[in-house]
Amino acid sequence: AWQKLLEKRRDWLAARGIQYLFVIPPDKENIYPEELPAWLQKAAPANRETKLDQLIKYMREHSTVTILDLRPPLLAAKQLAPTYLQNDSHWNFYGAFVACQEMIKALSQYCPDLPPLRLEDFTRTNTPVTGGDLTKMLGVEKAEKNFFAFPPKPGVVVPQVRPATNFVLNWGSHNPDAISENPGPLKETAVIFHDSFGAVWRQFLGGSFKRVIFIWDNREFNARIITENQPRVVINEMIERFVNIQDPMEMLAKDALP
Repeated sequence: AWQKLLEKRRDWLAARGIQYLFVIPPDKENIYPEELPAWLQKAAPANRETKLDQLIKYMREHSTVTILDLRPPLLAAKQLAPTYLQNDSHWNFYGAFVACQEMIKALSQYCPDLPPLRLEDFTRTNTPVTGGDLTKMLGVEKAEKNFFAFPPKPGVVVPQVRPATNFVLNWGSHNPDAISENPGPLKETAVIFHDSFGAVWRQFLGGSFKRVIFIWDNREFNARIITENQPRVVINEMIERFVNIQDPMEMLAKDALP
């Protein structure tokens, strides 16, 4: 079912000269399994095959749709700095930046003019904050140690991000969508359908594209929005835990592609 959905989207875009990329951020426990309780580490062997493993393996054997598995780069990146928040299930800005780097690398073979994202263009600062979705579930407030701000250094072109409120979506979502526009001499446009993990890409991906339309619903694939904005690239981002539970046939029906 996933193969049918992703190939339908890929083929519809390819007929219009648009490149498709499906991106799966991993669940936090699969990047930091050593932080799980001892009883759970014993219950879940390190060499177990997850649903994501099964999907990636199946698609590599049966399809040519490009799926970006972010586990290897995030496992490597955590040797330099934490890639996920401590009190939250989401990645931090550093983990999000690493994901953006990998996406630009994957897309560069189709769009060779995309500027690479460079860590040295930003000042990484550890900023004290409190909260997080996991602490809210526990009903506590706790200081977050792994929050990094990424302000651009002087001279770096900063994309302008503004809210977008006029999109009519297939799924009727009312999350805050946005449009990023880069005043620099870039030319490519991207449309990105994402969940909360992709929301923190706005300050990064705007550095590689002239224009980016961010639609906050990971189930969405909106033909009207794509046609009206004529992107060179369409990205679907869906966190691993949603890939495990979403019904691709329901998504395919909502897409309503010919």
